[in-house]
Amino acid sequence: MSSHVPTHEVQAFCDRYRSLPMTSVGLSLPGIPSVLIDNAMGLHDVFAHLIQGHDFRRILFACGPEGNAEARQRYQTYVETLQEHGIDVDPNLVLPNGRFERPWGRDAMQAILDERQLRPGVDFDAVVCANDAAALGAIDHLQDRGFHIPNDVAVAGYDDVEDAVCITPPLTTVRQPLYKQGRRAAEMLFALLDGERVPEQAVLPTQMVVRRSCGCMSQAAQQVLPLLDAEIGPPPDGSFEATFARARESLRIAMLQTPGFPPDLAPETFDPLLDTIAAEIAARSSDAFLPAFNRILPHPDFAALNATAWHQVISTLSHYVLPLLGDDPAGLSHAASLFQQARVLTGEIEQEREAYHKLQVEDIGGRLTETGSELLLANALSDLAETLPGQQLRYL
Repeated sequence: MSSHVPTHEVQAFCDRYRSLPMTSVGLSLPGIPSVLIDNAMGLHDVFAHLIQGHDFRRILFACGPEGNAEARQRYQTYVETLQEHGIDVDPNLVLPNGRFERPWGRDAMQAILDERQLRPGVDFDAVVCANDAAALGAIDHLQDRGFHIPNDVAVAGYDDVEDAVCITPPLTTVRQPLYKQGRRAAEMLFALLDGERVPEQAVLPTQMVVRRSCGCMSQAAQQVLPLLDAEIGPPPDGSFEATFARARESLRIAMLQTPGFPPDLAPETFDPLLDTIAAEIAARSSDAFLPAFNRILPHPDFAALNATAWHQVISTLSHYVLPLLGDDPAGLSHAASLFQQARVLTGEIEQEREAYHKLQVEDIGGRLTETGSELLLANALSDLAETLPGQQLRYL
């Protein structure tokens, strides 16, 4: 309730039931045992990760409801963590009095881009929202405007809701122990019913969950490259780049002819990926290939493709690139690890798409059930007009 009304109104509501044992989840109320979370703990880690791990210093924060105690604590964590790292809070990078809703996240980003005219990647490096719903809405609008998450701007949220894992890219966020909160509140309530004393407050920890929306690769993909922890040195004779350049055109044609890909793809579609793979293998690096691959995957021309087509692209790369390394065991191992990373990423994105589709189907089913229930109660055409959008009403 406190996401929609101020604390004093929740207090007034609970005061009506003072004769009954009560516990509160997520909101501290005088005289009522409360199960709270440490709002600062996980969120501080997120801000520190963005600053120290990604060198972001222009972090935009979308606040929660002004009257919500947890939202105020999360904003305070934003201020304190920036100050801890010597960064001044820029009022132009703060969206006050927000809502814990996905549509508000979309509207907030539209206001940032159109009214404040701030540019992702130029005026702000990252967007952190006070909850996941708003962060998902922010991602919706940024992607609709053609910005790539996280290459153009990173995004993070708070809650770790189911949708956070299903979107592409998955959302870096803070995990609340919601199940433990509910269970602890029930345990305290049963203790009160048994006449036992319970603590006034129980505070549970939160945890940062790093995913791809902040610019990190998944742990599964990163674990593919243990070889890079060692000093493996440059190619023996430095000839890989020249050899790759001679084979590049044949490789590009082969990739464009991958079964299932649109027949009218522009010849330069895969050029950024080819540029990156050549440089990464030559330099024995792993910093740019996976982000480049990750940037190509959401291309509009590839929206209908499944993982099989992408695995064929990776196989084509392997077929052409690995023989070019000849008798260079370290180079072969490094290149194979890069391709394996790409396969892991491809599999993860396919899982995310399937999970997101499942959520969409469930959402549509829920909406249909709700609409059907309202239609059953309609007694006049005017009731139907209030229940159904005007566009649907035309087909009745």
